[in-house]
Amino acid sequence: MHRSRPLIVVAVLCAIGGTACTSPPAPASERRSPSPLQRPIAGPLTPSSEERAVYEAAVSRFLQGWVDEESEPTPPTFVVHPTTVTLSSLPSAPADSAWAPSVREAWAEFAERNQKRYVIPADLGLGPRVQVPDLEPEGPHDARPWDTLLERYPDVSGFLMLSRIGFSEGQDAAVVEIGAYRGDFDGGGARFVLLRRDGQWLVERETLTWVM
Repeated sequence: MHRSRPLIVVAVLCAIGGTACTSPPAPASERRSPSPLQRPIAGPLTPSSEERAVYEAAVSRFLQGWVDEESEPTPPTFVVHPTTVTLSSLPSAPADSAWAPSVREAWAEFAERNQKRYVIPADLGLGPRVQVPDLEPEGPHDARPWDTLLERYPDVSGFLMLSRIGFSEGQDAAVVEIGAYRGDFDGGGARFVLLRRDGQWLVERETLTWVM
């Protein structure tokens, strides 16, 4: 993903760093915090088997868009940010009113769960291209780990960011956001809607949420 969009870059940098930026008021349906990486850390994430399956399916799909076979014969590798985080706004309902009630339930839980951050366990298996660090945050608002991750994992291509997953009441629909950052003007995020069919989680829709 190699796109240069200065206006979006500014918005993303404001979200990451909490810098003073002005923008039009957000719609009432969107819940914003001043900086996603300054949301409080609620504690450790203890993913269920369904959460692990959704993460695995969504990450696999997301990484397919980060391989340029002509310029990168070797697929890039990533290290995961140690806490859950989403850099986009948190609408409590999808913009498309045609979604089934189960998806709308998952969307509402996604917005609620991501008001806080959770420490991702090191045993969250996401495939050979993704490393999950065993790195404890230093406090309830710790947003520091970028430099630490670069020191510990100097050979990775970039960072991967995972949100918490929102599920429907029947555990048959899920919403999750994944983002990646590989350097200046090389980052982006997408929100996924997944449905469980015949015991497997399948991506129903992928929507770009931010790019730089």
